[in-house]
Amino acid sequence: MNFKIAENYNLTNEHPASSYGIPVVVDTNGRAYGPANLFPYPEKFKSVFGKRTFDQFIWSWATKEKRTEEEIIAASKFLGQWPEGLQIEL
Repeated sequence: MNFKIAENYNLTNEHPASSYGIPVVVDTNGRAYGPANLFPYPEKFKSVFGKRTFDQFIWSWATKEKRTEEEIIAASKFLGQWPEGLQIEL
């Protein structure tokens, strides 16, 4: 599976960092992120946006617009890697 999340990010299980079919977020440079990783804002924006983690990014993507069942399941699997973060109940 491979879902475009934003211009520079995909949610995919087609990356070596993905295990057991659990997706990761991958940027256009091939870097993979899990739900607890901090969003890589440029230093000049960190004072404005603060510390945003990828669980917030994916949760927002999955809940703000109508998504397919497959997209919601992928987001839920991604978020489930970090129980302390945001979750989607199926």
